[in-house]
Amino acid sequence: MDLLSHPASRFSGYETAFCDETALSHKISPELKMKLSTRPNTHPIPNSPVWKSPLILFTLGFLFVLISSSLFFKPQAVTSTLYVDVSTSNQPFKAEVITLCRQRLTFLKPKDAIVDAQFADRITQWQNTTYQPQAQNNLRSRCDRILDPDASLGHAPGTALMSAVRDWSTQVQHVQLQNQAPVVAIFVIQAAEVADGQTAIDWQQIKHWIQERIAQRGVVLIVGSEATLQSQWITAFKESPRTQIVPYRDSDSGLKWAFDLARKS
Repeated sequence: MDLLSHPASRFSGYETAFCDETALSHKISPELKMKLSTRPNTHPIPNSPVWKSPLILFTLGFLFVLISSSLFFKPQAVTSTLYVDVSTSNQPFKAEVITLCRQRLTFLKPKDAIVDAQFADRITQWQNTTYQPQAQNNLRSRCDRILDPDASLGHAPGTALMSAVRDWSTQVQHVQLQNQAPVVAIFVIQAAEVADGQTAIDWQQIKHWIQERIAQRGVVLIVGSEATLQSQWITAFKESPRTQIVPYRDSDSGLKWAFDLARKS
């Protein structure tokens, strides 16, 4: 009989192979079995798209916020007025006034309106323009001459505070007819000596002129007044949270307060 046709012979080869494999498995050390069982999977793990990386997503989000802010957020334009006492009493503080004038420039933004004046026995307009960064050097140079009185001033003693505030109110009113931007009003005055023939100081009237003009989100900063005058300012505006009276040494913090408050209005 053909051995290959015998049923038992069909499985003899498989049995032999199975026995050989079983015998081999008994010969493998436990350590080798451990290594074989813990062999890493060699099948490649599909990578996530690069754009889903947390770092990439964070960077894209940051750029979006940055670009959106630059496109849609523009600082509130303001009308900045600087009225400076150039009388004899304020001349000893020339360095402080020049510093304040230059400090003010650092807070200005393009399109801010500038309305400046000098006053002593009377008042004269000193500067009326729109701020542009390219004019910064010229404006700084003008600050060096801010306490040099105009030829029309100083022909009589005294400091006409009433005339200065009334003129300021009129000038701001003209600006507000075309420009509704908040007003940052800065008055620099050391003393208010009322000379013969000048109007006596009426603090209720001064308060009315100023508050009427700053009612629409404006602020007022008074700088450099001597003790008596400073006390009078404080008394007149003690109930006005948008008015601040500071000495020269605090002019920078006062300017920051004024411009920040006006631009947030």
